Amino acid sequence: MAERTTKSPFIEVDFDRCIIEVERAPGTLPGGDIFVGDRLRCWTHAHVIAYGEPTYFQAIETCRLVRFGSRHLRPRRATRQTNALSADDAVKLYLAMLRANLLGMPLTYFATVSWTTLGLRDDAEIQAATQALMTRIREWSRRKRDGGTGARAPLPIAWIWCHERGPRLGLHTHFLMHVPPLQTARLGKVICRFLESYSGRSLAKGSGETLRTFMAIEPSRRSGSTSEATALRFQRRLMRYMMKGVDPQGVVPASAGRQHGQHFHRALKISPRDQGSVIGKRCGYSVHNLGRSAFAKHRIGHRLGGSAAENLLDQRGFTFDAEALQLHHLAGLAG
Repeated sequence: MAERTTKSPFIEVDFDRCIIEVERAPGTLPGGDIFVGDRLRCWTHAHVIAYGEPTYFQAIETCRLVRFGSRHLRPRRATRQTNALSADDAVKLYLAMLRANLLGMPLTYFATVSWTTLGLRDDAEIQAATQALMTRIREWSRRKRDGGTGARAPLPIAWIWCHERGPRLGLHTHFLMHVPPLQTARLGKVICRFLESYSGRSLAKGSGETLRTFMAIEPSRRSGSTSEATALRFQRRLMRYMMKGVDPQGVVPASAGRQHGQHFHRALKISPRDQGSVIGKRCGYSVHNLGRSAFAKHRIGHRLGGSAAENLLDQRGFTFDAEALQLHHLAGLAG
């Protein structure tokens, strides 16, 4: 049997649709590689989806059958319920942020969607709506064309996201994204039109104490651009805000190097707050460009090494210091 080298138990298929996890037999070693006899479970749809000799593509195709239903595979609601961000969740989001920074794509567009204003209150409905929204954003970014030549000019867009449940907003979703500055207004319109089309309702545009369906903020600009330091301070503030739902008892894993064993909230320098229970996926990121495999294929990943983000986490632990996260500084450390 081949040696298992991948530390993560998760298979990085398109995270915007499904999260595929290998179900190991009792007593076997953990790992991300798939071997004969392994089973795959889609946690998005709570279904074992492949046996025998599964591949990534079989997993995705089979899960589509689960999603839409068939004679042999009937769709079921996700049943995994979480009450906080886990250690794995926090590590994945932080690594995604590091990769975004290494790629020169700081996350500086923060958007929130309040699903209850659209009449969506069921977790399964909101999970499906979130996936559909991310698919729409990705399609829009890929279809952009150069205004002069008409040639395809896909936009560099990346994101992390997190579901939260509160007494006022109900189940809502935060997105922290990289969007080219001149495209943020257009993206906001794309998102709003999608939400209206998907729900069949007009968006709530309240003010003050009245709920709004969609809200977005970005750092201040001078002469149409944002300085690197300003962008990273904004990213630090919003990353810490999105991680406020971390498990108060969660402990930093060995992969975080010198901070191993500390409580997460102390390592992150945040005050944890209850963000309610969520059924299904609680958080994620755009695997097509912030996943480990996608990063390794990028020219910067080739130059720095596919594990550059993991190496930085091991060396420095969790830090949101703007100076420590400056792009040239990161590249120097990772190299």
